[in-house]
Amino acid sequence: MPTLRSPGSFARSSSVRFVAEHYGTPWNSGQLAGTRTIISNQVNSWFWNNINYHIGHHIYPAVPWYNLQELHTQMLPEIVRQHAIVDKSYFVVFFYAMVRGPESIEQNIELNAARRLGIGLA
Repeated sequence: MPTLRSPGSFARSSSVRFVAEHYGTPWNSGQLAGTRTIISNQVNSWFWNNINYHIGHHIYPAVPWYNLQELHTQMLPEIVRQHAIVDKSYFVVFFYAMVRGPESIEQNIELNAARRLGIGLA
């Protein structure tokens, strides 16, 4: 029986995390807007060493994991200004990605135009 410690479980959970942090982000908008931060629960943050604060990780990869939450707080005005994506749930974003399917350039442009208008994931 697979456990959280088995390689297969880790690979699956890592895939969910990767998809959730990158799916539907504007591909041509640079590192800040081109990824997503997910404000999740503290257990998830601990398990992944705060990598859910993914925007900060992309912009400042040398910042240690224990400072990523503080970095996010400091970057928040710029995150908002650039309409970077901050979501609350890995599961919701991953589920949306599985329903919507693989991205195309046209889908990505459409999704991010809607997001800038305040429509978000729909």
